Amino acid sequence: MLRSITFFADHLKTLIAPVLQNKSTDFMYQQTRNTFILKRKNPVPLHKKNQRPKLLKAKHFIYRLVEDTNVKKKEPIKVILTSDVKEVGTKGEIVSMHPERAYNTILLPKLGVYATPENEEKYMIENIQTEPMLPLTVQRTLDLLSTFSLSVSLSQEVSWTLEKWHVRTSFRKAGFHMPDEAIKMPERTISGPDLSIEGKQFYVTVTINNSHEVKVRCKIHHLPSDIKDATFISNFWQKVTDPIFPEDKPILDSMPLPRNIHVSK
Repeated sequence: MLRSITFFADHLKTLIAPVLQNKSTDFMYQQTRNTFILKRKNPVPLHKKNQRPKLLKAKHFIYRLVEDTNVKKKEPIKVILTSDVKEVGTKGEIVSMHPERAYNTILLPKLGVYATPENEEKYMIENIQTEPMLPLTVQRTLDLLSTFSLSVSLSQEVSWTLEKWHVRTSFRKAGFHMPDEAIKMPERTISGPDLSIEGKQFYVTVTINNSHEVKVRCKIHHLPSDIKDATFISNFWQKVTDPIFPEDKPILDSMPLPRNIHVSK
């Protein structure tokens, strides 16, 4: 049996030798980190000291799988960010991540290091904050609002003048809750009903945590009392239209476009 195993190993080396020697072949040869913990089903017979070991039988090579480390749940690891990473954290922050995600998104691109005591002392001292960090939740809210298109629904039959509570209500319908003090309205008054401004754009400025401001794109949408009289426009939120005030066009053009948007020509 031992001779057959040796013959098979030599034959395998002969087959793969040309592949390993050919440098032009796209071939990666590296050790894999796979660990299987096994246990013999039948105990091995022991031998006395200075005596010849007993031969093992076929039943002694039957194993039971105790643990497969490939499917074992991996514990999160801590890394120190050496750069600001979107939706992860800011420079100098210690975050816990899944090992695979930490390796692919942080360690491999050299955006962070393992949170060892040596690295904590090195990077935490070097990364003394000279200015307040932008919290991750605030950054996510800023990114979301900057690419959001808010539909402000107003009456098509009753006279109105656009006020903060109109915009606040529209934000609440879209899932954003904010006080009137956080909303800065356009300098010029918008009143209606006026179908000439239907679907046209303007912007409001929202203040987050009394410190960070973001401009949000808005559209006027007239609603009649009877829904049957409403003008249906397919996917109106995906179209970029003209601004209500022409002087706001440079600002609106500089703002990020909402996702999956189509520029109307």
